[in-house]
Amino acid sequence: MKILPQIRAVSRICTSIISSYLIRKIICRQKPCLDALKQFNIAIISDIDNNNYIVGGQAEVFQSVELLYQYDFRRFNRVKNEIRFIFIRNTGPAACYIARGRICILNIHFMDLNASEMARQIACAGILVHEATHLHIEHLGVLYFGANIDRIEFICDCEEKRCVEKLKTGLSLKA
Repeated sequence: MKILPQIRAVSRICTSIISSYLIRKIICRQKPCLDALKQFNIAIISDIDNNNYIVGGQAEVFQSVELLYQYDFRRFNRVKNEIRFIFIRNTGPAACYIARGRICILNIHFMDLNASEMARQIACAGILVHEATHLHIEHLGVLYFGANIDRIEFICDCEEKRCVEKLKTGLSLKA
């Protein structure tokens, strides 16, 4: 039991270093999507890959946030309250979060490129809700550690599925 506080301290130091590094990298390299920053106070930023090409995807992620705003306001508020930066990359996992900086790192290339644009936006919105739920749970003081991992993933997956279903229902009623 004595090792747990040491792990927490190391984890906090590592995430603090990573988040401050990413924030500096974000601010120095790319401009955020101004519409998202003005309208929702969320900075959506695309990374530059190894060949100095902009990864892209800002418009698609912005439209996903707009979908949440229009059709699932409760989960939109969770995304808005828990995420300050959405950092779009083309490498790494499908998505992850850094609680210290309220950063969501999103790999937009994991989404099915053969799917329709609306399906990709709904999937992106679901991923954002999933990561925002992770951040919300962590801010409540529940650590992503040990036996909690499966429970937390179950809760986040359920929220993501509910969000996707609500968006599909809202869009089908609109059509």
